[in-house]
Amino acid sequence: MPRLLVFQFALFAVATIACSSSGTGGHADAAAQREASAVDTSRPGRDASADAGVLCAAPSCDLVSASEANAALGTAVMNPTSKSQMTGDSTLTTCTFATTESDASPAGDVTIQYASPETMASFIAAEGADSGATVLPNLGDAAYLSSSSGVGTLVVLVGCVSLRITATASSNQLLQLAGDIVPELRATM
Repeated sequence: MPRLLVFQFALFAVATIACSSSGTGGHADAAAQREASAVDTSRPGRDASADAGVLCAAPSCDLVSASEANAALGTAVMNPTSKSQMTGDSTLTTCTFATTESDASPAGDVTIQYASPETMASFIAAEGADSGATVLPNLGDAAYLSSSSGVGTLVVLVGCVSLRITATASSNQLLQLAGDIVPELRATM
């Protein structure tokens, strides 16, 4: 009898997954799938400390150099200035890479922010608040991209740290820089 109950539960789970994956595949479906996976801290790459309330430190601006940012984004920026601020239990580190061109406006700057600790639930809430967000699979634990007036923003959750890159750059350039940062960020955890 217990085997039959387990089999029925497994069959129900498969049917539920099949029905939910046959939906529109839109923004809400992707967010719901990630939210459901947020309770599974055994996924490769997930940092259980983000959900367990263990202190999670934001990395410093030394994680990315100006030459790395310039190579990925096609920019001409200097090494970053760093600003860290605490809000409650959270730390936000902002790395501003100012343009090297004397007549350039701050719009040419590149900003990389690290927020920690970040949970999957708070990440999904921020993503949902961004009406122009495009969900990106296979980057970090969760990721989305948005753009407004030629300025792109790529946000990636890596363990218990949220990485936000903002620059006047193409989606591919932002993805290249994030692809360089994510493994280094994961190595610091």
